Amino acid sequence: MVFDAPGLCVGTLRQLRYFVLEHYGQKDGAPRTQLSEWTSKKDGSLKHVDHGADTPPDKASFMAKVQRIIETSGSQPKAASAT
Repeated sequence: MVFDAPGLCVGTLRQLRYFVLEHYGQKDGAPRTQLSEWTSKKDGSLKHVDHGADTPPDKASFMAKVQRIIETSGSQPKAASAT
């Protein structure tokens, strides 16, 4: 999943965030997963960020966990204030 954080919607350069759900086999019949993110460093290289294990391998669980990460990391666009 790629997330534009916050990007062109607020008139800044794009800061794309790449989230992946990695599969590591099974343990006791249940899938073992790792939610990770690849981000760009200032020097252009990539950094791997671990967001925790055991996210269920379904779209709803993956999307919900990514949404929580985005909301708590401060990468949501600022809401326009009503004036």
